[in-house]
Amino acid sequence: MRAYLIVMHPGALLDGFDQEAFHKKLTTVQGVVSWWHYLPNVYIILVADDVNASGVSDYVQTIIGTKHFLVTRFNLWDHNGWLPQAAWDWLNENKEKYRM
Repeated sequence: MRAYLIVMHPGALLDGFDQEAFHKKLTTVQGVVSWWHYLPNVYIILVADDVNASGVSDYVQTIIGTKHFLVTRFNLWDHNGWLPQAAWDWLNENKEKYRM
């Protein structure tokens, strides 16, 4: 599996953007194996090895349109911050599935 971090510009969440529709489309699309969403404008998704940042970005853009966002590989083995325990639990539980 590969992990990707998706960060959306906060304006995307404040200007009438349909966050529920975005969430449903992103988290249920074929190829997304697992997802993390503990911060309002941030997702981490686990996808198959053959999915790349370009593919994730292309799909996100079909949902989000012209809103600004970033897609980048995410390292489940090297991270730090201040988050709820459930967020850390997800990160730690998914390390073994992850491939750099």
